[in-house]
Amino acid sequence: MNREDHQPSYAHSKSSPGKDIDNQLRQAEARLFETEAAHKYLLSRFGDTIAKREGYTNSNLTGLTAVHFYICHKFHWRPAVVQSMSADELKFLLQEEMNDWHAPKGTDAVLRGK
Repeated sequence: MNREDHQPSYAHSKSSPGKDIDNQLRQAEARLFETEAAHKYLLSRFGDTIAKREGYTNSNLTGLTAVHFYICHKFHWRPAVVQSMSADELKFLLQEEMNDWHAPKGTDAVLRGK
């Protein structure tokens, strides 16, 4: 056996293990951000449904603003408290109401970036 047989696989490539790990972390981070954005987008679309269902007449009460407004009124919480919540926390509070909800047509195309 020669010396090359004992070298790790990365020794034959131009990248090092550190660079490979950095690249994998960046890719994982990108997927995380994409997933978070998709969840926030769907929550915003549910806010449009809430606005329509609740009969909100103010044109500013759509999307996430409608979600915040609805939760403030439902639980009698201050706006600052509700607005500081993450999308996951908001979705948790609305999970029962979102149970039978379906995203509007075309939402999947938006989420795929088309």
